[in-house]
Amino acid sequence: SCPRRAPGAMRVCVFASSSPQTPAPYLEAAARLGTLLAEHGHVCVNGGGGSGGMGALNAAVAAGGGVVQGVIHARWVVDEADFAVDQAGAGSRMVVVGGTDLADRKRKLRDVSDCIIALPGGPGTWDELFELVALRQLGMSALPVCLVNCSGYYDGFVAQMRRAQEDAISKVRPDLLLPVFPSVDEALAWAAAQVGGEAAADAELVRAA
Repeated sequence: SCPRRAPGAMRVCVFASSSPQTPAPYLEAAARLGTLLAEHGHVCVNGGGGSGGMGALNAAVAAGGGVVQGVIHARWVVDEADFAVDQAGAGSRMVVVGGTDLADRKRKLRDVSDCIIALPGGPGTWDELFELVALRQLGMSALPVCLVNCSGYYDGFVAQMRRAQEDAISKVRPDLLLPVFPSVDEALAWAAAQVGGEAAADAELVRAA
């Protein structure tokens, strides 16, 4: 189960880096998103990390008295005090998922969320993101997902998706399959509109494309 939310609040899953070497602009974007989530009473769902983008995100949610639900694989549980979720508002919790790979963890992140926002991250973030993009293209998920392209970090992904459609490899327009925004403010506003009633129509466009 997910922590209780205020009426109208969302469960927003955020994919982000865990590297301590994450550049400052990406940490600032993660912190800004965490602040916005706390201010609006949204539950912040993520991998529960205490460093990198996840750490900045969770610290900002905690500073604003917001609620965090962390979903972590058992292999990374060493000392739960390492994770910022423990410092967040009342109702915050850490869910530990097992399994021989990350499949169950990724499924749990999706299952407890209303929408997903992807920030700059590495292969783990890419794996989480593109599995959901594939599910959306196949009509197997209607979960809204968008990308925040901080400082052009995802320019290569955007170009690849455009090329895939131009070469008839992908039949769905990139802006329908994975909307891209330059700021977390715009991404969160889009997610709120989707969860508020536009998600079904958007998913139907993806299936029909």
